Amino acid sequence: MAASAPAISGERHVPWPAHSRQRFLLCLVCGSDELCARGLCRSCYDVAHHDDAYFSGCKERVLARDGRSCRVCGVPTAVVHHREPGVDRDEHLITLCPACYATVERLGQLDRYLPPLLVELWREKHRGVDAGKLQFGWEEGSA
Repeated sequence: MAASAPAISGERHVPWPAHSRQRFLLCLVCGSDELCARGLCRSCYDVAHHDDAYFSGCKERVLARDGRSCRVCGVPTAVVHHREPGVDRDEHLITLCPACYATVERLGQLDRYLPPLLVELWREKHRGVDAGKLQFGWEEGSA
């Protein structure tokens, strides 16, 4: 039984074809003639492998659920953040733009105004870090 080619749509969906003896002439996703493995070019294969290895294949569902845009600021993106490290379930993943993702991952202390969702994500990532006194006109814990 050979893997069938996916329908071409506006979304970039990277298939992970089942092992078969069928030879592919073009990449199943982008149509490139430089094939790497499983009917995919190097770039598409890397995307599929990363999704499978780090998100248990659910990254595309999360991006579709969030409309392929950052849940904090609305910028179109393809970055998915683990709210709980190592947990690959849709409810524990969120789409963030690179700027919001970097804020959550690398901001050492809350020393500036952040949208409430970003504050919540920052606190999930930095448990046990004293947030200090926030001077932005809203009370600690009301975010």
